[in-house]
Amino acid sequence: MKLIIDRTKLARELTRCIDRHDRLSFAVAWATPTKVYNSLLARRDAIESGVIGTHFYQTDPQVLDDFVDEGKVRFVLQPSGVFHPKIFLFRTGRRFDAFVGSANLTHGAMARNSEAVMHVSQDDDGAVTVRDELAEAIRTYRGMGRKVRQEDIDVYRAAHERMRSSRERLDGTYGSARSTSPLESEVMRMSWKQYVARVRDAGDDHLRNRIALLRDIRTQFARATSFAEMDVDVRAMIAGLPNGRTDNQGYFGSMRGDGYFHNAVKSSPGGISAALDCIPLEGPVTRQHYDSFVGVFAPAVAGERQRPGVASRLLAMKRPDLFVCISKRNRTALARDFSIAASRIDFDLYWSAIAERIRDARWWSQPRPAAGRELDIWLGRSAMLDAIFYE
Repeated sequence: MKLIIDRTKLARELTRCIDRHDRLSFAVAWATPTKVYNSLLARRDAIESGVIGTHFYQTDPQVLDDFVDEGKVRFVLQPSGVFHPKIFLFRTGRRFDAFVGSANLTHGAMARNSEAVMHVSQDDDGAVTVRDELAEAIRTYRGMGRKVRQEDIDVYRAAHERMRSSRERLDGTYGSARSTSPLESEVMRMSWKQYVARVRDAGDDHLRNRIALLRDIRTQFARATSFAEMDVDVRAMIAGLPNGRTDNQGYFGSMRGDGYFHNAVKSSPGGISAALDCIPLEGPVTRQHYDSFVGVFAPAVAGERQRPGVASRLLAMKRPDLFVCISKRNRTALARDFSIAASRIDFDLYWSAIAERIRDARWWSQPRPAAGRELDIWLGRSAMLDAIFYE
């Protein structure tokens, strides 16, 4: 009997046993394509009984595709509670190898996670009893699963994709393998009181100007039917460009150096306006809203470098509670705190690693203050990150 805590050794031992035994059985909570999984798939004729769970949509839809209409491998699609066993039992005559512990048949278990698995074989004391009990457990779990049809897989795949961002947030990856958990970010860990204090550190004059700008812009969005119908100076103010309305447009990111953007805002705002219409002025903003915005915005500023800087300025001004402007002055510090590469921030990473991540911060979930300066900060709490990260 051996305890395995080394991921590489576990993958190697599982692969070795898959290759050498005649009968393969297993029951796991989740499965994803890995080298171990591919070894198992290559020996599918040797599979005697397999059960795979799908709770939290952690199992890759490809696994369901691989075993569609396959009677030997069943899936637990609607468990009562969480289907959570991790058992591998491989047999050839009287010889056997069994693995029981925390490891699923996933990339995480074989490459990233900290796992603990007991390896039992025919040479261990009480081995026959252990073998029989594990075989009986797999038979019991098999009764909880069923054969999947293509219709089941289509429904599951759609739900799996919808839940992708939620899984990443729970995993702490936020769309980037380099990003870290909110527990490891100084800013994400802040309480509301700490967050407000950091925003105030920039100085009363700066905070007053930021609040005044957001108030004015909020009023303009509430009054106008669309961005295109606003006065040209209002559009420029919202876009962070020089204008005849205020000198404070540079707060939250000055965009005056972006020529194509400048021209689109002042002379042909229809495309930018249509993009902003994709983002609700109130209520939740989903990935679908965001993707629609990006799809319309990109051709509206054709010739502009396709990075989220100018787009994030517009998003942060329409929904300062949800978005922060990415500018030359805050990009480095923000990326450092969020543990992402500043040079790799594109439209996809902006949503998954920044916009979604912000909503997991302690301070972001603060209940709405009754009134006063804290209410102003709360209404623009994501955009106000610029005051903390500005260098």
